[in-house]
Order: sequence, then C-alpha cells, then structure tokens
Amino acid sequence: MIKARKVVFLALALCMMLSLMTTGAVAQSSNSPYKYKITPDSQDWAKYKPYELFELTNIPEITVKNMSTAELVSTVMDYPFLGDIFAFDSIDDGIAAVSERFSGLKELMSRKDAGSCLFNEYEAIEQNVTANPKNDKNKTIMKEMIVEELLSQPAVFKQLSEVQVSSIIGLSNVLSEELGVTKIGADRKSPFSVAAAVTASYLYYTVYTPKGSAVSVFARGEELTPAQKSAMDSEMASRYPGATRLQSATTNYNCHSYAWYWQSTSNAYWMNDPSKYMSDGSYIKVGFLPTAAGQKLYYPVTGGHSAVVYSTASSIWNVVLTSKWGAYGLYRHKYGIDPYGNGALALTSWRR
Repeated sequence: MIKARKVVFLALALCMMLSLMTTGAVAQSSNSPYKYKITPDSQDWAKYKPYELFELTNIPEITVKNMSTAELVSTVMDYPFLGDIFAFDSIDDGIAAVSERFSGLKELMSRKDAGSCLFNEYEAIEQNVTANPKNDKNKTIMKEMIVEELLSQPAVFKQLSEVQVSSIIGLSNVLSEELGVTKIGADRKSPFSVAAAVTASYLYYTVYTPKGSAVSVFARGEELTPAQKSAMDSEMASRYPGATRLQSATTNYNCHSYAWYWQSTSNAYWMNDPSKYMSDGSYIKVGFLPTAAGQKLYYPVTGGHSAVVYSTASSIWNVVLTSKWGAYGLYRHKYGIDPYGNGALALTSWRR
C-alpha cells in the first residue's frame, strides 16, 4: 500500500512539473533579471544593424508575463536600448516606441505594482551611490534618469503614496548633488512638478515654412547638466557604434526643428509637428530614395523622425544622414544606424 501511494505521489508531482513547464510558469529566482543573449559588451554587437539587435534583445511575452514585477524591473533596467526613450520628441513617444519593440517595458507599464517596485529601484540607486561613489557614473546617471521618467508616467505615479512621492523628491535632491543631475520635476509636464512646487515652463513661439505657414515651436528651458550630457553621449556611443556624434546631447532642439527649420547647433527650438512643411507646398515629395544632398528624409515612426540627407546612394542602407536624436546629440549616420529605422518603413524624401 505504501509503495502504491508513493507511485501515485510521484506521478502527480511529475504531472504538476510538466504542466508548469508547458505553460512557462516556472519563475526565475527572486529579483533575477533576464540574461540577454547579446549586449553592447559583446564582440558581435557592432556586426548587427540596430533593428536586428532590437529583435535579438526582445523577450518572449510569456517569459515577461511570468516574471514577478521585481524581476521585471531588473530585466527592464538591463535592456540595452532602454535609454532610447530619450531619443524621441517626448518621453511618452519614447516609452511607446520602445514598448513596441520590447515586451518587457510594455509589460512593466501595465503592472499594478510597478510604482512600488520602481520606487524600490530608485531607493537602491541612491543607496548604491552613497555606498559606492566610484561606480560607473555614466551608467548610474542613465539609470537614475530613466527610473525618474518611468515613475513620472501617470499610470505609475498614481500608484505611489504621498509618502513615496515625498521620499522620491528628497532622494532626487541627494542624487542631484552626488551625480550632478537635474532634480526630478524640473519639467513642468511631470506630475512631480506639482508635488515639488516646480514652476518651470516651456516658452512657445511661431516659425514659418517657406510658403508662410505658421508652425508652433517651443524652448524647453531646462538644459541638461554636463554630467547628464556625458552619460547620454556614452549611452549612444555604446548602443550605436556606427554613428558619429557631431554635437553632445542637448534639449535645445530636436530632429524636426533641425531638419526643417534651422540646421545649426545654435537652434533653440523644439518642434513636434513638421507636417506643414510637407503639406503646404514648401517641399515636394521625391519618393522613397533621396536624390540629392540637402533633401529631407521623414520616418513615419511614433512621433515621427526627420533627417537631412548628407550623401545619396543606390541603396537606402548606404544613404548618409545628419539628424538630432531627441534629447541626445546630433549624429551623422547611415540610414538604419539610428533608434528609428527598421528596414520596413514607408520613408519619404522631400526637396525644395
């Protein structure tokens, strides 16, 4: 009888294990992040185009869904292209774009306890900075900036208690002193702005297309600190080694303003919508492949991306461009060696 019971027990245990394996519900150890098959430190990293690396560093949805939120936060923070959230016209666009190609961030933003876990991550950053001031400063700054932006997302922010919000603002004050970064809430669009009584605001202006159509632009006001610029420059150098940086990271202007309004590093305006340049007759559509230097190449990605053609080629992959990458720097690069191209876009080229 005892032997029979043992056999039944072993059979049931085996069934349970098989069931868990089939559904993918066998969890990783607590707080254990996903191990990426390739990272910027890998020897083969530079052999791939960015859109190929997007595929190689993505994670199956069933894997991220079966992670605890603490594990998921660690996994997301290790994602090589997480910093691309700063490469778009707004953080909302950046998070949306990165979530489209990375299941981990998409899943994290849907978790009901993302706020508490990201709060713990932010506390850990401050503790590590205090305990290990000689750690890689650039990586720490990028992590600090990213976690602050994720905490500022409305769906996450509403999960935080008043005590947590107050604590985050206090920790930000400490980190700004230790790392030389901007305090949280400096952007008037952040929910932390109200909590911290920050009064910074954008100043709006109007510029005009060659045909005279009015286009709204704005000055963001709060520039990146030297430490933040250094960290962001380092981030792009390791993630996109095939691109050449012409100017360091800055919030003074973005890709649309540079391409359509004024191709100067003295440009002080941020432009979210360049569509009037293409719709009022100021520019004429050439087609998919640009035919001459100086033409504009428009990418129909989230928020859009604009670039100036530096040199043409018979293949889109060999067309050389100059473009500003969100709050990152100004870069010269081949099409696709950027945070936007994926080889399957309905690109359009434009000339005067």
